[in-house]
Amino acid sequence: MPRLLGVEIPADKRIEASLTYIYGIGPSTAKRVLELTNIDPNLRAKDLTPRQVNEIIQAITGNKMLIEGDLRREVQGNLKRLQAINCYRGIRHRRHRDGRERAQHCP
Repeated sequence: MPRLLGVEIPADKRIEASLTYIYGIGPSTAKRVLELTNIDPNLRAKDLTPRQVNEIIQAITGNKMLIEGDLRREVQGNLKRLQAINCYRGIRHRRHRDGRERAQHCP
């Protein structure tokens, strides 16, 4: 299994699908990264050369994409800020309710 930015990605899947295993990279971001690096999206992750792996890492870090721990930290900071200022969304998060005011299912 190749390791990108501290995350093991599945080797037998296409690289386009494997990149989505990194928290913060979805399908559209994975396509954009592969277009920037000129790597075929149908290539399997196990067939990547070390040069291609480095290009993918450079494309992700060079474009200032928040991924994994940094993104999780930012999301948690946003939630703490909402709770600290006692806004409606923060109160809903504090009470473990849906932040967007959808109805709760009754058992």
